[in-house]
Amino acid sequence: LLMSAFGTRAGYAVDFLSYFCALVSLWLMRSSLPPERERRGSTWEEMREALSYAWARPVLIGTYLVDIVAMIFAFPTALFPAMGELWGGARATGVLYSGLSVGSLVVSLLSGRSARYRRHGAIVITAATLWGVSIIGLGLAGSLWLAFFCLACAGAADGVSAIYRSV
Repeated sequence: LLMSAFGTRAGYAVDFLSYFCALVSLWLMRSSLPPERERRGSTWEEMREALSYAWARPVLIGTYLVDIVAMIFAFPTALFPAMGELWGGARATGVLYSGLSVGSLVVSLLSGRSARYRRHGAIVITAATLWGVSIIGLGLAGSLWLAFFCLACAGAADGVSAIYRSV
């Protein structure tokens, strides 16, 4: 949308500024990171330890499998250019591409409440279900803004899933 309204330079300038702000934020966060732990073994040993940890927790494996299946079988971005052509060309395609990010941004801004909830596996499964329902809604959408709404809902569901998988 930015590039179609203000040109390519403006789009890349905003992109550059967003990455610059992210790097500055990471640099400012470095003092809050825990000290590095001492390495105990090779990378292969650490990978084996991580996999045995995961396999010992079926809920963890289940949440990863649910999320992987949802993303592999229902990720719609390849269809955005064709859908955009139906609803107005480049601007419509830009709207579609931004939909997932808008939903994720909203969830990120509200993520402080996530520490209150304990049933992470159930939340991930519910979020994956909402992702699927939102993608079905996208497929049935008859207008650009309904499609955007469905994508924003899908992005929000994916954001919730990401938060609780990482917790």
